Amino acid sequence: MKSNTKWICIIIFLIFAGLIYVYQLWRVDIINTPLACSEDGVWELASHKIISEGSKMNYTTERLGAPIGYVTKDFMNVSYLPKLWMNIWACFTDNYILSFNLGYLSGYVLIAVITFLVLSQLGVCPEVSTISAVLYSFLPYHILRGQIHLALSFYVIVPIAVYYILKLMGNEKYSINRKSIGLWIIAMILSGMDGIYYAFFSCFFLCVAIFYNVLNKAPWKKIIGCIFSIGLICIGVLLSVIPNLIYWYENGINRSAVGRQSSEVTFYALRLAQLILPVTNHRIEFLERIKAAYNRVIIITESDWATLGLCFTVGFILLLIHAFRAHNEKEESIFTKLSVLTYCGLAYATIGGFIEIQAVIFSLIRCANRISVFIAFFACISFSIVVEKALSYFKGQKSYVIYIVLFLILCIGIYDQTPKNDSECYSTFYDSDTKAFVAEIEATDPEAMILQLPNVSFPENGMVNEMKDYAHFVGYLYSDKLRWSYGAMKGREGSVLLNNLCSLSTEEMVKQAAEIGFDGIYIDRYGYKSDEAEILESTIYEITKQEPIVSANNRYVYFSLGQYIINNNISFNQKTLSENLIKIVNGDGMYNKETNDKDEWYWCQNDSSIIIANYSNEELTVGMSFEIEVYGNQNGTINISCGDSNETIYIDGNNQKQTFNKDFYVLPGENEIVFTSDMQNISIENGQRQICFRIINEDISVEY
Repeated sequence: MKSNTKWICIIIFLIFAGLIYVYQLWRVDIINTPLACSEDGVWELASHKIISEGSKMNYTTERLGAPIGYVTKDFMNVSYLPKLWMNIWACFTDNYILSFNLGYLSGYVLIAVITFLVLSQLGVCPEVSTISAVLYSFLPYHILRGQIHLALSFYVIVPIAVYYILKLMGNEKYSINRKSIGLWIIAMILSGMDGIYYAFFSCFFLCVAIFYNVLNKAPWKKIIGCIFSIGLICIGVLLSVIPNLIYWYENGINRSAVGRQSSEVTFYALRLAQLILPVTNHRIEFLERIKAAYNRVIIITESDWATLGLCFTVGFILLLIHAFRAHNEKEESIFTKLSVLTYCGLAYATIGGFIEIQAVIFSLIRCANRISVFIAFFACISFSIVVEKALSYFKGQKSYVIYIVLFLILCIGIYDQTPKNDSECYSTFYDSDTKAFVAEIEATDPEAMILQLPNVSFPENGMVNEMKDYAHFVGYLYSDKLRWSYGAMKGREGSVLLNNLCSLSTEEMVKQAAEIGFDGIYIDRYGYKSDEAEILESTIYEITKQEPIVSANNRYVYFSLGQYIINNNISFNQKTLSENLIKIVNGDGMYNKETNDKDEWYWCQNDSSIIIANYSNEELTVGMSFEIEVYGNQNGTINISCGDSNETIYIDGNNQKQTFNKDFYVLPGENEIVFTSDMQNISIENGQRQICFRIINEDISVEY
């Protein structure tokens, strides 16, 4: 134990030195500047601020997604361990940026220490284990994902999962006692709580171990152990998603929140070349040019971050070569197991691999390139064994010679694995102009609720013109009391309200925003074409007669609605809020909306329906009006029903357009209005559509 403590202290020192070098920490103010600078990293930073403000593991706040609030439980996240780790760091300081940076950077230490302990358990000497553990912690996968994919960067469970996979694989004797069983159970459950990808890949390699054991006639206890390990991992996943399951039970499943397409599987698959080629933006110009030439002929995705680095590429190639060596049937080495696992990982995750067959069944696991962190650990073990064997030839030398050789390997490895650092990226998101702009808003309208434009979906909307995804979080990150509209989960009531509100004319949007309770309107000009932003701003100015606050960098604009509300004697209007929580959805037999300069309409079949989705928590009386026009010279009836309400419209050939006005009693959730006609469908567009009538200019209002 004392020996391990000494080496762990050395690891901590080496990690600390490596972080200073890789991130140029002498040039970065980690107290006030996040290492994340864009897109997903901004969401991660906002999530951590929510923790710092007291949400802890719930990730809910009233300061986002206004007026409804911010709840992300539709976005299933099994990454319980990274959340717990970041929560721990948030307890030490109120400065969310500092705790965010420290939580991320300390992950390097934790990964290295766990890797060292696992390698030691596999019989690697402490000197080599130390060097390999530090190199594994500084994988390009870790550095390039960084705080952008914080949960994936926290791959602490991967070495532990691989250790138990190897122990449960083959004919090697594995001594079992009460203590080892307890550690195994804990390790497997935790493997299910470090992200759905690491849980899934652990189960995949356990299945490989089962197949390997069957073919090699391993003891049945090991096969049972693999099966139980998969079950324990599933328990860990289930424990992580309990809050999500409870939320879905109470609020219904939201299928709009996360969209995954099977076609994305090939896009995010692993490329073998990307494992062994140098890291993009390599420190050596010659190697940088080689990688740049390769990148020009492919579509670059996150699989570019799968690079193993020089040291682990050696281990990886040795594992590939090992499969071609002649083996004694009675001999079974760890190299054999690692080689089998590596080949199976490649067969599954590379373009054209088994991942594409899996995608036909389910596409939740789409980024197979993330298996590279497992392959990297296989290579890490291989590299460690080879280095230790090579160092055995130096037994007659003094010990400092061995230490010098290992230190050179470490330096070369770190230099090779870590790309050139662009410290200017730290300031691309956080800047003094934006901070001053938000501070001025907070001074003008303290505790205001602010409508953010352009209105964009959350999460995973993508870029809008020059505005990056999650850029709207900037207001929240810089403010202490203000409430912001961005962050309403798509498919839920907050998103429906904002979509309805922002689809109105500018004048009506401003009026209804004030009635709902918004105190101001914030505009990110990067989200518009220049002429669109100018028209929007001039229109809002004409409506409010209020000079806007403009950021010094000329990107952001804020209109206070305070004086407009006073001048027009506007107060909170529950009717306006409820109307914006109503959404019309196409039902069966109804085609998508069509428009011209004057009207908008839906073509319908003779048996069709329209859905009134009530996203409020109360039963509402909804007034609905529209015109019905029959296609072709037909006579007949159209029966319109909703629940117990029923009405029939009579159509004759001379007067085919009828006006319909009726109040419907709608419950929270989806309410179906059914149209049934005795008239015939008529085929149009070469049989592509069968239509009977159309609904023109539908309008709804809530009755109070």
